[in-house]
Amino acid sequence: SVKAFEQYCNIRAKFALANVEKGKLNTSKAALELDTVIKELQDLTSLLGETGERLTLLGSTNKRKVQLSLGKGLKLDLVALDSAIDAYANASKKCNNSDPYPLCNWLILLQLKFWLEKELNFTDTQQEAIISLNKLLENAMKNIKPYNDYWAISHYASMSLTAFFLDQKVNLEKVNEAYLLLWAKAGHKGHKAAELEHLKLISSILAEIPATKKSKNEEKEKSQLAAELLHKLVDQLT
Repeated sequence: SVKAFEQYCNIRAKFALANVEKGKLNTSKAALELDTVIKELQDLTSLLGETGERLTLLGSTNKRKVQLSLGKGLKLDLVALDSAIDAYANASKKCNNSDPYPLCNWLILLQLKFWLEKELNFTDTQQEAIISLNKLLENAMKNIKPYNDYWAISHYASMSLTAFFLDQKVNLEKVNEAYLLLWAKAGHKGHKAAELEHLKLISSILAEIPATKKSKNEEKEKSQLAAELLHKLVDQLT
């Protein structure tokens, strides 16, 4: 089935990156596998049309290309970063920004790109997406409970982190609390691996952003605070 093939593509992309980390696959071969997965997903889209799921998978595979480019000290793959942002944005627009997964990936990668390029110019469409994020997060904050399922808590943690990056009145403690709640719920090894993969990628991109020197009395830039938060989260969760 089409669904099974999409899942197969996603698994191949995950395994390519995992095998690089284990030393079982070199970077060049992994990059070739990721490009093959992207082409197969694009061919499927040309044949059957766009779906939110397929666009999200394209975003995730391009995000892994970004991660691969950083894993061995190579140059950050900005083309893959742009492709990931575009795919997640289109996936999110497909559902009117109602699904936290593509929405958060879109906005957090976009914010990272802005920090890299020293720009902060959100379009009207992107501002609307931020409003949607705030509404979803506000609703989650009212209803989240420790006994909620893994995905509900995962979305809550991801939305909290994204809102912090976007300076949307979410403090460090709230983000930390959300991820500790998530980690208590993520009993499945695959869930933990997926969460850490995402956090480590963000941390790696943040490391590419040059720190601005400030006097002792000046506050740190948001990107520096975000980098410190990511280091703390990864340390706590590993």
